Amino acid sequence: MNQGPNWQLLAAAPVLLLALVVAAQSFVNVPFDFVAPFQAALNILPNMGSVLLAVLAAWGTMKTGRLQLVWMGSGILVLSLAILLANLVGTPISLNNGVQIQNLGAVLAGALHLAGALLAVFSIGLARPDPRQRAVALAAGYGGSIAAVTLIVIASTAGVIPVFFIPGEGGAAIRQVVITLAAGLFAAAALVVFVNYIRSRSSFQYLYSLALALLALGQIAYLLTLSRGDLMAWAGRAGQWGASLYFLLALLLILRLSGGRIAEVHYVLDYIFPPSSKGYRFLIESSPDAIIGLDAGGNVLVWNAAAESILGYSSREVVGRPIRDLESNPVPEGSGTQEPREIFFRRRDGREMWLEVSVAHYTVRGSPITTVNIRDITDRKRAEEERRQLYGKLEDVHREANLYLDIMTHDIGNANTVTTMYADLMVEMLEGEPGAYAEKLRGSVEKSNEILRNVATIRRLQEEPSLLVPVNLDTVVRKEIETFPGASIRYEGEPVEVRADGLLSEVFANLIGNAVKFGGPDVEVTIRVSELDGEVEVSVEDTGPGVPDDVKERLFRRLERGKARGPGKGLGLFISRMLIERYGGEIRVEDRVPGRPEEGAAFRFTLRKNTQDG
Repeated sequence: MNQGPNWQLLAAAPVLLLALVVAAQSFVNVPFDFVAPFQAALNILPNMGSVLLAVLAAWGTMKTGRLQLVWMGSGILVLSLAILLANLVGTPISLNNGVQIQNLGAVLAGALHLAGALLAVFSIGLARPDPRQRAVALAAGYGGSIAAVTLIVIASTAGVIPVFFIPGEGGAAIRQVVITLAAGLFAAAALVVFVNYIRSRSSFQYLYSLALALLALGQIAYLLTLSRGDLMAWAGRAGQWGASLYFLLALLLILRLSGGRIAEVHYVLDYIFPPSSKGYRFLIESSPDAIIGLDAGGNVLVWNAAAESILGYSSREVVGRPIRDLESNPVPEGSGTQEPREIFFRRRDGREMWLEVSVAHYTVRGSPITTVNIRDITDRKRAEEERRQLYGKLEDVHREANLYLDIMTHDIGNANTVTTMYADLMVEMLEGEPGAYAEKLRGSVEKSNEILRNVATIRRLQEEPSLLVPVNLDTVVRKEIETFPGASIRYEGEPVEVRADGLLSEVFANLIGNAVKFGGPDVEVTIRVSELDGEVEVSVEDTGPGVPDDVKERLFRRLERGKARGPGKGLGLFISRMLIERYGGEIRVEDRVPGRPEEGAAFRFTLRKNTQDG
């Protein structure tokens, strides 16, 4: 609030005048003794402004949650009650009782004012408690103040407190100590509030500090009082009356700042007693992101340490200047809140970087404020570019690998087909040892074809999506049995549909093929299908050499094979496990005869049975 260039001096004039009167009277001692018949009323009426300010402080506490208002209001309430009761009790009983109540109340009021001032200037306890906590704090502060003053009155009237004042002689030693303490507390509180005024330039804080200074001077005047009507006694009363007047002026100032609207008063109190800025400043300065605050004209209000580091400008260079005047301006044009967007930024020193910038607009106490949050994403963009390049290289490698796979599965397959034809002719034409060599040649070609088929199957597993459909298990098993015309295979099953895909036949081709290939010339294979709890269990058993116990656990791993199975690449069982798990089942190997692995193996796996709802 701007009251003119000399308003501070004008407002401080009564304080300076009272200080001059007290100082002059202490040295000159002008004879004066006058007791006004309406003196008690003069002491009581000016305190009404103080009482109203205490009520306003209580209301503001509930509205804003600023608990330092409780200390200020409690101090004002204690002093007002003490002065009121001192004049009401002291007049009909004794002057000493009034002096005791007023002096002890002044000490307590000075202590409360000092505590509240210290909390405000050091930003302690300025968090916003919930309404219940506000009510509890207010009840404790105001209730405790009323209880303390009541206790002082009871103790004084009961004669428990030593004599404070003897008419014609002045104050006793205990009174002088109490008044000196009260004066010191009020003076310290006035100094602290004035320091807070210098920091905030709040007119309320200035008037409040003057009121406390008047109270301190009034206590000093009372310290030198010898009689009820001497000049020092009147100077003390003038200090109290002046403080009440200044409290009333502070109240009127708040009402004026709120535009005369009571509902807006708590916003003014929120401005006068702002929340702790230290915590917010710490958060802003410790943020890894650049945080910039701009006023309505685009002038820089806030420029944190990260902004200095990221953007290359010190806060001293930019605070107070328009952001658009910077050689490199990171703030995008436009109005309204903007979602984070990425911009390429060149610092003043020529360094190039990528920034993520977001802009938000707020209104603080009626003034538009723009906040800009900037994050350095140069490393992220570099990583994204490296990842993109790596992904491109991987795609090239993938295409090259697919080329080799196409050559292997297509061209080598075609070559194997021709080789197989010639091997069949040689087997038919040759006998004896040459014929045996021809058989081995044909077997090697068949193994090569098996490898190609396994590779093609793995490729399909990795590239094709896992789309499960109803598959007739009985049809798959019977078709696969037909591919082994010379083998002894017994099938015990029934028509049942399972959830699988076109690769299910590969499982039976691998399991039956292994049993026939490694089981010996007399091997017998049995395939059983049974239903259990919504699942279908399939068992492929053989009478071959079996699988040793130490091999069972690693048999389905890639490139693993059983010791008794002879040569092989170990891909068939690995592919079978991948397919069964793809279908949501499990596969395992057990002894055909429990506890006797040498009598054959039993490969058992589960499949999900197809239902009407899929």
